[in-house]
Amino acid sequence: MNNRYDSLKGNAGQVPGAFMCGCISRMPVVPEAACTKVTDDTLVADIIYSSSTGAFSVVFTHGTIEYSDCGDLNAYYKTLVGTRTATTRTTSIQGS
Repeated sequence: MNNRYDSLKGNAGQVPGAFMCGCISRMPVVPEAACTKVTDDTLVADIIYSSSTGAFSVVFTHGTIEYSDCGDLNAYYKTLVGTRTATTRTTSIQGS
């Protein structure tokens, strides 16, 4: 599988010897991981319903995607859980 995140300026990559996707229980433990926050305040999703076909379609338009350091990954993830943007069941952070 190709690394689809080359445009993230080196902020993501494959762990040597590990799959790019797979079961969380089979993922390698890494000693350290950077935390990068990705934002786009101008993202627009237009949802269109066609009464003639009974189908929905979506067109996404985005502006400038910005990257910033969010510090400690474990601490930042806990803030996402606190705002209900993430749940404690969606990931396993060792040492938390």
